[in-house]
Amino acid sequence: MWLETFFPHVKLHEWQAEILGALAEPQNLRCAVVAPRGSGKTKLLAIICLWHLTVNPDSLVLAISPIWRQVETLREELRSLWSASPRLRSLFPAWEILADGISTNVPGWRLVLASAVVAANLEGGHSTGAALVVVDEAAQLPDGHFNSLQGTLTTHNSRLFVSSTAGAPSGFLHRAFRGDFWYWDKTFLFAAGQIPHLAEQFRREKSRLGEDDPHIRRQWNSEFVDVSESSIFSPELIEGVVGLEPDENDLHGRGAPRVRRLGWDPARSGDSSALCMTVGSRVERFDILPSVDLLIQVGLVVQYIHARRIADIAVDSIGLGNAVCSRLAEQLVGLHRICAHEHRVVPFNASHRAFDAEKYANKKTELLLGLMRLMQDRSVGLPAREGDQVQHLERLTRELSGMKLLETFRGASRVEDPATSPDLADSLLVALSLREGLASKGGARMLPLIEAGF
Repeated sequence: MWLETFFPHVKLHEWQAEILGALAEPQNLRCAVVAPRGSGKTKLLAIICLWHLTVNPDSLVLAISPIWRQVETLREELRSLWSASPRLRSLFPAWEILADGISTNVPGWRLVLASAVVAANLEGGHSTGAALVVVDEAAQLPDGHFNSLQGTLTTHNSRLFVSSTAGAPSGFLHRAFRGDFWYWDKTFLFAAGQIPHLAEQFRREKSRLGEDDPHIRRQWNSEFVDVSESSIFSPELIEGVVGLEPDENDLHGRGAPRVRRLGWDPARSGDSSALCMTVGSRVERFDILPSVDLLIQVGLVVQYIHARRIADIAVDSIGLGNAVCSRLAEQLVGLHRICAHEHRVVPFNASHRAFDAEKYANKKTELLLGLMRLMQDRSVGLPAREGDQVQHLERLTRELSGMKLLETFRGASRVEDPATSPDLADSLLVALSLREGLASKGGARMLPLIEAGF
């Protein structure tokens, strides 16, 4: 009745209506929901927050998300609902939506939006009336933070509502579905197959990755599975693109000139100074420079570029890379006067912010997972097993197979390198960054590999 009164235009999905129906029952004070990303959880949270705030005078609504970006998403849902309801605005004309919540201009009656990154945000919230605590992406919230929220729920008829995609098989949210039934009044678990508007995307992802893939099981089937240390590249996946010529099957690009690019991961000592040369969508070759002074290495790379008529060069700028990149650019200016061939030198820092920072902890992770998808689609080729490329491919396979996919506290994916420095793999990523048009300081938009194509 409340929703029809204030938001007659809002059409709920069946699963959302089921949850709101359960919340209307006074005995359901502690509820947990697990559903896929994109299902509509945040909009549902915004509706629940406004409902509780309007029907419970003197109440505190505390909305927690692990990171501020998720808080902002919830705030925009609240703002959208508020703007779409003239009746709600006329009934509560003094209310204001602020950056950190809703002010009613009545002391103690308020909605607070907070990030869980600072533990202090989770403590000290007290309500005269029945409180509501909602947690978005609850699988990312540590147990200690969850325990701190309990103090806000001490007033009579206070409510707790948590929602999330599935996470690892541990923590308070996992236990809500695996044993702590005594604490929760109602739990809901929905898979993508139960949500019609996700069905087609779910079908495509399952076809691409396979139904046993841990990300399919967690993100789409709402299973609590551990993907914290899964290998990204299998030797079979890598072998499948060795010697592949993907441009031969590209009808649109057939006959077009293919730009030659170079990725360089310089090293002073211990590690190998590696080069990766690409032509179009294929890695032409890998090379290892001799262990000599960096200035000599710059000269060798200039000769390499000149001999192979390479247009664009990216240099790993971490550590000594920035100085090397500047020196290389100076040398190529002199080369341009001789050969009248222009070159572009771009520093690349793998630790910089990813384009989709909510999913990926850094650029390296985003590029690596993009490379994995290109290999799965056979849209990228590696050198044939000939000559010195045989040993380079064996080493590349060890390096890529040794990389593990971890999950940060915020739920983003992060790649962990193998114990031995992955120099050839890093040179490949540096070359890939050129194809994506990365700016030297990450200021330009970076298209994910899967969108732009390598």
